[in-house]
Amino acid sequence: MKAMRIQILFSMLVLTTIISACAQTAPKEWELLMVREAKIVPSMVSDYEASLVDMKTLLEEKQVTDYYHFTHIMDNYSFMHITPLESLVDIEKGTDEYLKGKINDPLYDLIRSDINDLIISERYYVCLLYTSDA
Repeated sequence: MKAMRIQILFSMLVLTTIISACAQTAPKEWELLMVREAKIVPSMVSDYEASLVDMKTLLEEKQVTDYYHFTHIMDNYSFMHITPLESLVDIEKGTDEYLKGKINDPLYDLIRSDINDLIISERYYVCLLYTSDA
């Protein structure tokens, strides 16, 4: 188990280094995306979706306009949250700390706690997306 964690951490470090190098030289048609995959207990999917709606409503009420993400549900009860990034520096402190500071409302912590309580497991990764006008 420990060896597996070390291997995953090493892989993430190598991937981050490669992505960082590519992102610095990537042409405009490349975009950085942070992907968070959250697996939910199947019987709790509707509660998770309701918490996501609560979070979206709070972001709108607090007029947070410089943060957005796309959410997709997969057939294995996992949700993919995809957030566009300007650079890897954007994820240095994480989106949670950024939003907490931006919103400055105890309701954010409550909603975030509800969301976290429903997650069985999660993983994060960053990828480069190539888009072409052709």
